[in-house]
Amino acid sequence: MYLPCSSGLRQVEIGPGGAIHPGWQTASGATGPPVIGGGAVWSIAIASGVLCALSPSNGRVLARITVGSVPHFDSPTLWDGLVLVGTMHGVTAIRPNA
Repeated sequence: MYLPCSSGLRQVEIGPGGAIHPGWQTASGATGPPVIGGGAVWSIAIASGVLCALSPSNGRVLARITVGSVPHFDSPTLWDGLVLVGTMHGVTAIRPNA
């Protein structure tokens, strides 16, 4: 499970019996709600308008893509091989494997 936090996206694991174990926390600046797909955890650095692709296993930044100003609590959407991001100027579509 991945949680948006004001100090950066954080991974947590739920163990047997519901025990919560903190995992990695990214210093990427990504603080928006995450989505998982295409081999990455996708989240927006809302303050800077940067889409971050993070490694699911360790939170390492795989890619940073500037998308521009985004609304608060912006969340990427995955669809048909694209990462879609709503911005203050429309929708930006990114093909991660292009």
